[in-house]
Amino acid sequence: MSRSSSVAAPPTSGPVGPQAAGVAGEARRPARPRRLGSTRLAAVLAVISALVVTASGLLYVRMVQTQWADTVWLWLFQRFDVAGEANVAAWWAASLWMLFAVTAVVVGLAADRRSFLWYILAAIALYASADEASMLHEELYRVGGKLKLHMPEGLLSYSWVAAGIIVVLFVALVMLPLLWRLPRSVVVGLVLSGAVFLLGAVVIETVGGHIEQHFGQVTWHLMLAIQIEEMLEYLGVVGAIYSITRMVRVRRGENGLRVDFLGYRGEYPREPA
Repeated sequence: MSRSSSVAAPPTSGPVGPQAAGVAGEARRPARPRRLGSTRLAAVLAVISALVVTASGLLYVRMVQTQWADTVWLWLFQRFDVAGEANVAAWWAASLWMLFAVTAVVVGLAADRRSFLWYILAAIALYASADEASMLHEELYRVGGKLKLHMPEGLLSYSWVAAGIIVVLFVALVMLPLLWRLPRSVVVGLVLSGAVFLLGAVVIETVGGHIEQHFGQVTWHLMLAIQIEEMLEYLGVVGAIYSITRMVRVRRGENGLRVDFLGYRGEYPREPA
C-alpha cells in the first residue's frame, strides 16, 4: 500500500489510539470458555491439604520431644491434629465437602435436565460436611457395634466401619443413575476419587485400629497411619470436585459470567453456543 493511500483513508468516528485497538481486540477475541474448577484449583486444594496433614504430623513429633508438656506446642497440636475434632483440620475437611456440595449445585443449575440428580449429590456432600463439623458419625458406633457381632472376629477393628460400609453402598446405589449418564472420563475420575477416599476412610482406618490394638496405646505407627488416612480422604474429595467441574464451562460476557453445561454421555463435550 502506498503512503498516499494510507493518508487518504477516511477518518473513523469511534475511539482512536490504544482505546480503539483494545475495542478491536475484544471484537476479534471472543471470551474463552474456562473450566469452573481448573487443575490449578485442584492443585491448590491438594497443597493446602498436604500442609494441614504435615502440620499435624510435625506437631505430633514435637509433642513427643517435649513429652506432652503443656506449652504452646500442645495448643498448636490440638488445633491441627487431624485425628481431633472441632479444630482447623476438621474445618478444612468440612470445607472441602461444602465446596463439593456447592459445585454440584452449580452444575445442577447449569444442567438442561436431570438436575435433581446433582442436587442429591449436593445433599450427600452437605451431610458429609456437617458430619465433619459436628461429629454426626459418632452415632455409627452404635449401629456398627451391632453389625460387627455378625462378622468374622478380628475383621474390622472399629465398629463404625461396618456401618460406614453400608452407608457407602447406599450412596453408590443412589448415585448410580447419575453415574450411568455421565461421560466416561468423568465417571472414571469420580470412581478413582471414591477409591482413594475409601482407601483412607476404610482400609487405612482399619489398619490403624489393628495397630492400636496391637500396641495397646497411641504410637507413632498409629499416628502415621492416621496422617495417611486423612490425606487420602482429602485427596479423594479434591479429585471428586475436579471431576464434576469438568461438566461445565464458564464464559465471561458483557452481562457477567455464563455457566454452560456440556451434556451427558454421548453429548460431551458440547461447546457453548
